[in-house]
Amino acid sequence: PMQKKESQKKAPEEVVEKEKNIQKLDNIFKDNKLYNQCKNDYNSRVFLMTLIGMVVNVAFIALNTFYSITLGSLWYGVFAAYYFLLTLQKTVALIVYKVIWNKHQDNENKLKREKVKIYLANGAWFIPIAIALAIIVSYMIGTKTPTEKSDIMAIASAAYAFFKISMAIRNIVKAKTAIQDPIVQTIRNIGFVDALTSMLVLEATLITTFGEMNKGMYIIIGASGVVIFALTITLGIYMIIGGAKN
Repeated sequence: PMQKKESQKKAPEEVVEKEKNIQKLDNIFKDNKLYNQCKNDYNSRVFLMTLIGMVVNVAFIALNTFYSITLGSLWYGVFAAYYFLLTLQKTVALIVYKVIWNKHQDNENKLKREKVKIYLANGAWFIPIAIALAIIVSYMIGTKTPTEKSDIMAIASAAYAFFKISMAIRNIVKAKTAIQDPIVQTIRNIGFVDALTSMLVLEATLITTFGEMNKGMYIIIGASGVVIFALTITLGIYMIIGGAKN
């Protein structure tokens, strides 16, 4: 008891403040089933943040599509299609998981095996979409297809990239202590690829909006594309090998 009192005295002010804020939320939402579920279960928190992220994805896809049409920009059209595929991938993964959970919720071993199949399939899906994006971006860089200027798109891309990168970093940190559930890992990995792509979009948008798209800038974008392609392919292979073993 004495040691506990000493540790409480030494607790940083921000930790104490955080505990007070959590207590306030507990008092407000104590009878809310969703709040209690998310508070006590890490997987539930992941799924809730996934739904929020998907809403943001849909809004960003719509914005890219709008500027692709109004500005006649192939860049925005390509990235709108790519984000759509990633969002569709995440949606399908959650729907399939819901189906198998309803079917095998009383058979833990069977449920785990089906989860691993979803994990493996999503790893395999990363390969063709990464190759497709690499081919299209390489073509646009090779033909020097410009990204149309748009201040609004630059701001939106920066906000989107910040949100996605923050979520990816948070998931990497949480992954050390979180339950290694195949579905949660799948959602995290799709989010990681999403964050990587957002960096490429932001880079191209900022260069054209506030600078000049010259030969050097095309080289920078091309190099970034190669790195993102390699990381996506590596992640896909890692998921395929890990899923096959399990």
